[in-house]
Amino acid sequence: MKFIYTIILTAFLLVALKGNAQVKIGDNLQLIDASSLLELESSSRVFVLTRVTENQMNAITPLNGALVYNTDAQCIFMYSGDSWRNLCRNNGYINALGNNGLSVVNGNTVQLGGSLVRPTTIQTDAINTLTITGLEENNDLSNATMVVLDDTGALTKTPLDALVQKQESVIAASEGQNQFTTPQTITDTDKIDVYRNGIKIGFSAIGPNLIELQPDVICFANDEIRIVQIQ
Repeated sequence: MKFIYTIILTAFLLVALKGNAQVKIGDNLQLIDASSLLELESSSRVFVLTRVTENQMNAITPLNGALVYNTDAQCIFMYSGDSWRNLCRNNGYINALGNNGLSVVNGNTVQLGGSLVRPTTIQTDAINTLTITGLEENNDLSNATMVVLDDTGALTKTPLDALVQKQESVIAASEGQNQFTTPQTITDTDKIDVYRNGIKIGFSAIGPNLIELQPDVICFANDEIRIVQIQ
């Protein structure tokens, strides 16, 4: 008899719960808003969401609107159909994916640093200039590389010695020789230096690739004539 009574009471409670379709947990259980499906009320206890790491969260594919607390980002995330969205943006954080030179750290901090994914232009003018400070000094220019602008305005790099292209020729003079061929076509005599046995001497250009030593210079057999020409 007692068993039958228990079954009847349980069935009655199930019907009552199904009819109300409302649940309240905590204080003042008799008071629940008519529009509430579930209410929590307490002045000393709190509701705690499921706590998961970033990897654990990304392994879950729940219903839209699901909520978790991401312990790595220290923020609440909501699932919105195809991905988890950070809800902390109202607290001053940015809900964004970093790319094109930006990266996101711990899900809420955007930092400069990353690969560019498209051609990128930084526009400056006479007032809004671009400055980089704190660069390390390097006195060894043997392998130095410079940043230069190409003909489209894009930044490129080039070896430092490529900016000043120098050619030279060393000639063993014959007795009385005073004319010599330059390494390349003469466009500016100021870009040519001539040395006899290591001593710089004067000259004049007498042809597209020909120079003549100054009149008071006399070459003897096997004198070393070195011609240095800068483009």
